[in-house]
Amino acid sequence: MPPNPKYCMDTSSYITAWCHHYSPTIFESLWKKVGEALNQGIIISPREVLDELERGSDDLLKWAKLHKAAFVELEEKPQEILSDIMRSHPKIIDLNIAEIQADPYVIALAKHTNTIIVTEEKSAVDSKKKLKIPDVGKNYKVKCIPFGKLIEMEGWKF
Repeated sequence: MPPNPKYCMDTSSYITAWCHHYSPTIFESLWKKVGEALNQGIIISPREVLDELERGSDDLLKWAKLHKAAFVELEEKPQEILSDIMRSHPKIIDLNIAEIQADPYVIALAKHTNTIIVTEEKSAVDSKKKLKIPDVGKNYKVKCIPFGKLIEMEGWKF
């Protein structure tokens, strides 16, 4: 694991930024900065985020695989946090989906590394179906921001 990560990025931010707001064909220099932050260990994600990205074999997946070292396996302590999250917030995953869901892994890794979660998910406290990262993250005292706020906090200019 990188020594001093600052952010733990969720799948939703990679996909939303890449596909909807900051296309790499237009914002090439942004994605270069994100890649550098991944390579330097400033941004990390659990391996399960890469697994979710693999469900759509496209240019984002190819780009993410160039930065594979930033997608880390959860070690023992974050696994304990993950178990606690699943026990106390079982609705963090959708039981109707068979594939691995990265949300609880993102929260566990962020809590363990004391990083800020970057996610496009919005709070949905009253959701009957599935809890959202910001709601569960709040219970673990983990701050959540959208991708645009990451750009602002890092002072990236284009």
